[in-house]
Amino acid sequence: MKLEIKYGLYTGIGICLWRIAEHFLGFTSTKLYIGQFSRGFAILLPIVMIPIGIREKRDVELDGSLVLYDGVKSGVTIATIYGAITAAFFFIYQTYISPDYVANLIEFERIRMVADGIAQNDIATKVDAMRTMNSFPAVVIFQFVGAIISGLAISIIATAFLKRKSAAI
Repeated sequence: MKLEIKYGLYTGIGICLWRIAEHFLGFTSTKLYIGQFSRGFAILLPIVMIPIGIREKRDVELDGSLVLYDGVKSGVTIATIYGAITAAFFFIYQTYISPDYVANLIEFERIRMVADGIAQNDIATKVDAMRTMNSFPAVVIFQFVGAIISGLAISIIATAFLKRKSAAI
């Protein structure tokens, strides 16, 4: 299996399994006060897996040398693969597995804003924005495009640390 496919699958499936774990632990339904923090942990997987994939690309396929182009290409390919997987998964999750997720999340955030003393007009504006951002197709587009953009940033940084020129012959 091609390296980028392997790491894209590992990352995408890992993120999906994380969401399933959050679901069964109630972090997406009844314990949203924990879920507000646990959702952020999903970004750690690409932060770890993309550099590992780039390093393996350098060491196994590129004979120890790595230039910016090769590292970024590999990392963005990994990100594109996991982005497609997670975009499809989040659509399925919000449509079929937990159709109340967005409503629960919006209500949780609305209650927090009321407790923080935010004006009703501002709350209504923020709630409308949340509905838009979490609706289909926005959630799919943001998940996919977000994966690629964050994957690009992670790839550039990782490649900067991992790059090596090939040895002179």
